[in-house]
Amino acid sequence: MFISGKSVLSRAFLFITILVCTLPAASQYHLDQEIAFADVSGQPLGEVLHEIGEKNGFYFSYNSRSVVGDSLVSFNGFRGTLIEFLEKTLGPDYEFKETPDYVIIRYAPRSMEVVVETEKESHRSFILKGYVRDSLGARGIGQASVYDRKALVSTLSNKDGFFKLVVKRPGESIWLTVNKENYREMTMVVLLPVEVKRRVREGKYDYYPDEADSSRLERTWIGRFLIGSRQRIQRLNLGGFFAYSPYQISLIPGLSTHGMFNSQVVNRGSVNLIGGYTAGVDGLEMGGVFNINQKDVRMLQMAGVFNLVGGDADGVQMAGVSNHVVGDVSGLQMGGVSNWTGNAKGVQLAGVINMAKEMDGVQAAGSVNVATELRGTQLAGVMNVSSGETGSQIAGVVNIGGKVKGIQLAGLINVADSSDYPIGLINIIKNGRKSFSLNTDEAGLAALTFRSGGRVLYGLVGIGYYLTDRELSYVGEAGIGAHLGNSKGFSLDAEVVNRNITDLKDREQEQASFRILPELRMGSHFSIYAGPSVNYSYPDKENGRIDKIQGWVLYENDSNGRTLHIGLSGGLKYRW
Repeated sequence: MFISGKSVLSRAFLFITILVCTLPAASQYHLDQEIAFADVSGQPLGEVLHEIGEKNGFYFSYNSRSVVGDSLVSFNGFRGTLIEFLEKTLGPDYEFKETPDYVIIRYAPRSMEVVVETEKESHRSFILKGYVRDSLGARGIGQASVYDRKALVSTLSNKDGFFKLVVKRPGESIWLTVNKENYREMTMVVLLPVEVKRRVREGKYDYYPDEADSSRLERTWIGRFLIGSRQRIQRLNLGGFFAYSPYQISLIPGLSTHGMFNSQVVNRGSVNLIGGYTAGVDGLEMGGVFNINQKDVRMLQMAGVFNLVGGDADGVQMAGVSNHVVGDVSGLQMGGVSNWTGNAKGVQLAGVINMAKEMDGVQAAGSVNVATELRGTQLAGVMNVSSGETGSQIAGVVNIGGKVKGIQLAGLINVADSSDYPIGLINIIKNGRKSFSLNTDEAGLAALTFRSGGRVLYGLVGIGYYLTDRELSYVGEAGIGAHLGNSKGFSLDAEVVNRNITDLKDREQEQASFRILPELRMGSHFSIYAGPSVNYSYPDKENGRIDKIQGWVLYENDSNGRTLHIGLSGGLKYRW
């Protein structure tokens, strides 16, 4: 490798000293630790690495495509440093880096050469120019990431390996780092002219071990559309390295105060006039149209149209149309149309649909809520869906749940594997009770009724016809009931039912009833039941007339036609 320096502005350039190094050559702790273990025979490499990390207080991070954790390894014992073990096990095509919590294994069979020169653009900025070349073939390496960790600026080399990087307000030195997939990382220190009383900025850096986690964002259709190829290459080259900054301002992704490095910077404050693509936010982010974050978001995020987060969101997330979090949410999500996330803990509010895997809290949507497991409550104008463990569901039309712990309240249908407290006209409960009955009452009604529900509550719907001489003969009824007692041969139910009686032309009459129904079982499927009812009848609004009442009348008002009477109902039931 060779390095050249050339002065372009004689007053600006004093000297350049470049120290070329890779991170393993720097001061290390985990890699220099002494490790020892007995003979290993046919044990998966991933298990060996896990045991070493667990015993010494750190984690290994590696790409499963380049380090096969299921591959079997055998040793006749080992004693030495960790880096010696890794070099012996994996060979010379890998490099090893470390952070306080991780030892990073990176496949890097090739090495680079860098030629660099500087010129002073102004008293506040320097320009670094140079070439990135393959050390064996001396050919230029394109799409290599070149960046300064302190100034948080970066660029990509062109197809010939040429790069140009403008560093504003540097300290006394520039830490220039070059990364390229399958190449060994290079870090060099460029010493600049010393300026008296210049304060050196201290930077904060972090490492996220899961490289595949970042690519999840780019696999979404919005991510594929809005994240450019150069920024994707930047992510591949830099891996899990991230820096922190107080703020950033952008017009669109890539056109920001951090330039192309914005996808690797976590900001406390982020303002995106149209939209922006950053590593994450630990404070406040506002986007006129959209916000895109490669990793996590904390505290408050607001966008005019949508938020897209590749990691987790912790705090409040608001969007005019949609919030999409690839990881998990803890806090509040509010979307004008939709919210999409992995696991959620807190509240999701959406105009149309909420989607989550495990939901621990409240989902409220104008149309649909979907969760794999629900420990909380779903409120939807149309439908709630949960396939696993489920809390309470309240929907205008349909609830679909797994093992429901709370209530299911639906305007029409409840479906569940198990649900003790379904409240709906039809309740399809896998381990619940269902029955058809032929029944009659004191007024000569012949009716067919379907009852369905859980261990405690059930719903009923029925149709019937009065066999006696009446002006209004056709009946439709619906209601809910409760199993008050249950033994091997006897049970006791209570029902609240609303009955609509009509001539199918222009007259109708309503009747609300409360029934107590003792039931005697005859075998495993059939039973007979009969019991008293209290009925309150009121006529149609147009003529105020009520059809004649059978039974014991407790109250009758001739002026409004309303009547309270006691009746009797019973029937034959087939249950399953």
